[in-house]
Amino acid sequence: MNSRSPRLLCLAGGGCGKTLAVAERVVNLHSEGKNVLVLAFTNSAVSVITERLRERDVPVPVRTVVSFAWEVLRDNYEIDNFAISDCDDVLERVVARTPVSKSQLRLFESAVANGAPISREWSHSLVELFDKFVKAKRELGLLSFVDVVMGAIDLPVEHYDEVIVDEAQDLTASQLAFINGLSFDRLTLVGDAEQSIFGFAGVDGQLLNKLSPDFDVCYLTRSFRAVSYTHLRAHETSLHL
Repeated sequence: MNSRSPRLLCLAGGGCGKTLAVAERVVNLHSEGKNVLVLAFTNSAVSVITERLRERDVPVPVRTVVSFAWEVLRDNYEIDNFAISDCDDVLERVVARTPVSKSQLRLFESAVANGAPISREWSHSLVELFDKFVKAKRELGLLSFVDVVMGAIDLPVEHYDEVIVDEAQDLTASQLAFINGLSFDRLTLVGDAEQSIFGFAGVDGQLLNKLSPDFDVCYLTRSFRAVSYTHLRAHETSLHL
């Protein structure tokens, strides 16, 4: 991952050292005085990367996409009276005594946010419920994770020499639009299409493959989890000695 391409896509399977590669790239860029932002999809990835950088005494911001989008919103709007929520209690109220479940309404919200085509199974009553959901959130001062990302797209932010995104296979279309709207010289995406598990939330499992024509692609191929054929044969032989 030493490439200085303006758009780099690093693909690697499980156990191939993606997180270590991200940390090492950040350390190198920081040593050159570069302003770097690291984003990830989950809190666990943020914790791991943050700890690796802390061990190297590298004070670079590491955020989930949603938490950074929230920071951008707060920098641009007076929204102290709003709170981020998964809105479960609001969902329960909106769908009370209806044949529509919370999961269906949440899936509809994700589909709308990601520009996914709405199939005929989405009835007029579900659209009405969604409108009620949006209204209820506003009245209660709540923003869902989807609201936060959508609201932060194309807002002015600090300029970064490079933005690095770990777990890029889990990005939704709206999160990718938010990232593309940031101010940066270089964008590096790191991930593995085979590890995409959030299809239920509107994530396109083939996102990285679709993006690859527009990026310079590198591969991490050595797995630190898989035992090599040579080691397996050596172990098998030792059992007969």
